[in-house]
Amino acid sequence: MRHSIVWACNKVLSESIASLPLVLYKEDDKGNRTKAKDHPIYDLISKLPNQEHTTMQWRETMITSLNFKGNHYTQIIRDGAGRIVSLYGLETSRMSVKRVQGTGEKVFLYDTGTKEVMLTLKDVIHVAGLSLDGLTGLSPIAQNAESIGLSVAMEEFGATYFRNGSTATGALSYPNELTEDAYKRLKADFEKNWAGMKNTHKPLLLEGGAKFEKLSMSNQDSQFLEGRKYQKEDIAMIFRVPL
Repeated sequence: MRHSIVWACNKVLSESIASLPLVLYKEDDKGNRTKAKDHPIYDLISKLPNQEHTTMQWRETMITSLNFKGNHYTQIIRDGAGRIVSLYGLETSRMSVKRVQGTGEKVFLYDTGTKEVMLTLKDVIHVAGLSLDGLTGLSPIAQNAESIGLSVAMEEFGATYFRNGSTATGALSYPNELTEDAYKRLKADFEKNWAGMKNTHKPLLLEGGAKFEKLSMSNQDSQFLEGRKYQKEDIAMIFRVPL
């Protein structure tokens, strides 16, 4: 989530979907639809799923869980008569899903921090992304870790490069070996007066027969900016969000 493009893609998807109206309808024998405002879950899904969150917050959390973990779980809370009274999103990382041997029933094991609680299909809304086993969805982040990791590495490189700031990347060579004191003075003087963005493009002042030799290519020569642009496109493609 610390990557700006991943963050932006999730914001686009979660906020857009959460802002859509979520309305329960009923249909008569003639196929006419009207809002089922008298249904007990009408207000839960369209306004307040519980006492802590709005429907927009609930669905933002749902889509964010899907984008990062590939799954979302909501616990269904019922009263003594079995009527649904609230819906609470559960932390995806605490949930595991399995099938009961023999019956094939799908059950959910939720770690509360103090104990593991078993929930059944009547207790949980499970929204899963692309799946290989029919039980849980695959995490888009985990499946594309190399691509996102490369982009993160490029951003870290760029931040380090511009933080150090000296475009004159190279080496100082001396005709004779420097004493320990002379080396320390040169190093301290260089870091103070020529490293960092504020010292960019300042001329180097050399002494004692020193020569400067450029060792590496510039950011432009190494196509750094072009590489970052490609990585942005690659990540946007994972989430199917237009640039």
